Amino acid sequence: MAQVSRATWNSSLTTKINDNTSGDVTPQDVREVLVDLEDSVPWYDEVQDLSAADIAAMSQDWRGQGSETLITATAALEAAASAGVSDGDKGDITVSSTGTVWTVDDEAITLAKMAHMATGSLLGRSTAGAGDVEVLAASAVRTLLNVEDGADVTDAASVTAAGALMDREMTDLAGVKALDTSTLAGLGANTFTGTQDFNGQQVEGMIGKVVTGVLGTLTAAAHSGNILVSSGNITVPTTAGFQCVIIAGGAHTVTFNSTTSAAMAAGDIMTVMVQNSTTIHAVLTAAADKVSFT
Repeated sequence: MAQVSRATWNSSLTTKINDNTSGDVTPQDVREVLVDLEDSVPWYDEVQDLSAADIAAMSQDWRGQGSETLITATAALEAAASAGVSDGDKGDITVSSTGTVWTVDDEAITLAKMAHMATGSLLGRSTAGAGDVEVLAASAVRTLLNVEDGADVTDAASVTAAGALMDREMTDLAGVKALDTSTLAGLGANTFTGTQDFNGQQVEGMIGKVVTGVLGTLTAAAHSGNILVSSGNITVPTTAGFQCVIIAGGAHTVTFNSTTSAAMAAGDIMTVMVQNSTTIHAVLTAAADKVSFT
């Protein structure tokens, strides 16, 4: 069906149906006018899906306010399609670059929209190199984690390999579990009780702390009950109950009762216990025979 402009249709109407004409209007005249009208006016089924802007443009043309050529519904739809989607946030998608770039918004894809995966599997990637996320079965996950199937880190083999102890290996499990910081703090006091044996020599509950740079005459207040590292010759007092351990810091001499003395080489160890003013017990251990604890 050919379209005609408003001017052409008005001319036809004026020619065929005119109130001022003296002639009769024939059925043929009416039929021709209606045919022109049918060809020129868009029908509802042609424009029902058009936007308001498209319909306004058609209305403008049909009224003669714009171009004299009417646009058809098909042409309007084609124009709307070619215009694309306008830029902006469309909800879960943002359109940009004049409708040419569509970007899914962050956190817009829910887990429900992801592909289904088998029970007992995890998302990850076992294939070498970077790539798409994969659904990993339990066996593949164990391989990635280097864990054997049914691994039990509490079994005896695993505990022993880790250098730990099983509860059943403790003879005093309750005592071990009862240890606290205050108990452990006392372990560093360098104090012995009872009789201790060092390389065959006995020292009775006398070691308190280490005093370095010791020389001259010893005193009970400053030196008794301590480990003394000499920096020169030493004289042992005759005070009953005085006791100490002397470690020679060099070739030094230890004098007893102001008359008896003993020479010590560097590194030698001497245990001294004063029984009374006339009896002093001293045991000398050569440096080569001493026992070192680390």
